[in-house]
Amino acid sequence: MSHSSFHLGQPRVVLDPQFEKILWLSRWKENPNDCIDINTSVTDIVKLTVTNLKIPQTQLLPHQYILNIIKRDTMLRQETQWGYELGMKF
Repeated sequence: MSHSSFHLGQPRVVLDPQFEKILWLSRWKENPNDCIDINTSVTDIVKLTVTNLKIPQTQLLPHQYILNIIKRDTMLRQETQWGYELGMKF
C-alpha cells in the first residue's frame, strides 16, 4: 500500500520499524523523509498529521524534523511559529 501511495504521489506518513537503519535506507525506502519511528506516540502522530493538514508547507520537510519541532515546542509549552520555522510569511 505504501509503495502504491508513493507512486501515485499521495502524501503519506510511514511508521517505520527500521527507522534510520542504513541497510533499509539504501535499499528499500522510496523517500526516507516520509518515515518516522514506529514507536512514536499516537499523540505525536496525530499532532504531525494535523500540522501537515493545516500547514501543507510542512510536507516539504522530513516528517521527523517536523515532529522534533512539535516535541520541542510542546516541552517548552509554547505554540509553534510555523512562519518563523519555515522562513515564510503566512
